[in-house]
Amino acid sequence: MEIRFTIPGRPVSKARPRLGAGGRTYTPKPTKMYEHLVKYCVIKAIQDWKAAARLAVLRQPSLPGTTGPKSPLVEWPRQSRYRVEATIYLPDMRGDVDNVAKSILDGMQGIAYDDDKYVMELWIEKRINRAEPRADVVVIALGG
Repeated sequence: MEIRFTIPGRPVSKARPRLGAGGRTYTPKPTKMYEHLVKYCVIKAIQDWKAAARLAVLRQPSLPGTTGPKSPLVEWPRQSRYRVEATIYLPDMRGDVDNVAKSILDGMQGIAYDDDKYVMELWIEKRINRAEPRADVVVIALGG
């Protein structure tokens, strides 16, 4: 099982937590906003994956003497092991792929998987694309 999605706009590196008023730490706003965008994109990708999986089951021919399949319950496996592949398209050479990958992994946490410690394989590629910066992501469930 796999989901594919694109995160539009310039990929944002995960910034270090900052120390705020009263000694509290906080995540810088650009990082937080990018992680929210990642969450939105992965939620949409999982919804699309579920719809396609249900449709595939419903299109299967019925057995003679049955009324046909009911709407199946199809769920993305959140308790599994995963391979994540990401191609990062930046408008220039600035930006560390490892920190961008961390933003993406943290943004998917709680949606595509319970914790990013279950990501067993990670493949990242950095490319330059001034016209259309983005991140193309594939999440593959490897099984338990």
